[in-house]
Amino acid sequence: MTYGKGERYFPGLTAVALAAALSATACSSTTNEDVPVAQGRSGGPTDTGTFPNLNIPPQAATAQFTEDEKQAKLAQLRAVQQRQNPGASAESAEARRKRLQVSQDEQADTLKVIEGE
Repeated sequence: MTYGKGERYFPGLTAVALAAALSATACSSTTNEDVPVAQGRSGGPTDTGTFPNLNIPPQAATAQFTEDEKQAKLAQLRAVQQRQNPGASAESAEARRKRLQVSQDEQADTLKVIEGE
């Protein structure tokens, strides 16, 4: 007989015993009596002998917005937006392009200084 590390007999024996114990417990099953089911239900699908009527139009949970309500909600949202950023001005495309060009030039100059050129 050979010894493994730590002076144990058959080091793989514990792994085999654990696998056997787990497989034995995995084989247990429950019956329908153990599972709670609502009163009057069998727990499975019920065959009523009829087909569902798909021609009934769905009922809406609430009424749709009217155009006036939509405009009022949009005005309210715009007012909240203005309160959050009152000083925001619409920048023209030309001004934005010039500002971005200046920042790119500044970044290029900074990169040259860092690289020592």
